[in-house]
Amino acid sequence: MSMAGARDTNGNQTVDTSDSFGFAGEIDSTGYFMSGCGIRFSEKDNNGDVKITINNERAMDVSEKFIEYMNKRDLTMLAQYYVSENSDPHGGIFMPKLMNNELMFYSQQLLVSLNLREMNSDFGILPLPKYDKAQENYISVANTWFSDHLVIPATNDNLEMTGNVIEAMGYGAQHYITPAFIDNTVLSKAVRDDDSADMVRLILDTQIFDLAYMFNWGSVRTVFSVMCNNNQTNFASQYAAIEGNVQSALAKTLEEMK
Repeated sequence: MSMAGARDTNGNQTVDTSDSFGFAGEIDSTGYFMSGCGIRFSEKDNNGDVKITINNERAMDVSEKFIEYMNKRDLTMLAQYYVSENSDPHGGIFMPKLMNNELMFYSQQLLVSLNLREMNSDFGILPLPKYDKAQENYISVANTWFSDHLVIPATNDNLEMTGNVIEAMGYGAQHYITPAFIDNTVLSKAVRDDDSADMVRLILDTQIFDLAYMFNWGSVRTVFSVMCNNNQTNFASQYAAIEGNVQSALAKTLEEMK
């Protein structure tokens, strides 16, 4: 479908920002696709211990396919290719092209849909693609760039009360604030059809929080961004080079948490 949307719009036989493209995103989109294909960077075992699970055949297959896909310059637009033309490729290039029907797919956070209210053409919202038809569910990963965190100072001497308050706030937000925001803002102002509304609910219902993805121990997440940036598809050797750092960073974090 991306290939169907890409073409040399101005006919100058050169890939430039005046052309139409099938996909726009960033090198970090590789990590999003990995999660969407059911690949977990880490999981808990039966003992509750966190284990790195990214080094497998599916990760090798998916990274190779998507890195090759995203480095087809006549098909895709990646932000790092265009920072010399615009310091904000997302807002300055990608969004205008999407709104002008010159871009078929745009990998972005859900918030962007709120900025498309003036778009003349209809648009839809989709989850990340599955690995294959055998994959049971669509999967959406929480983006670490936009995940807020609470910090408890070491001087706090009432941890039990603090924990109870935070848990109550989280429970209240999950059951009241987030649904109200989705219903009153996203679904009423950002989407244009019932299918997209269903997709938003699907994305939220299948969202995961992957510890290794969020902590990026030993560059376990950004190794795919580096590979994409360098157009490298040899994940096995790339992971072997960082595995020691990944395991030591994981152990250090878990020790700090304990």
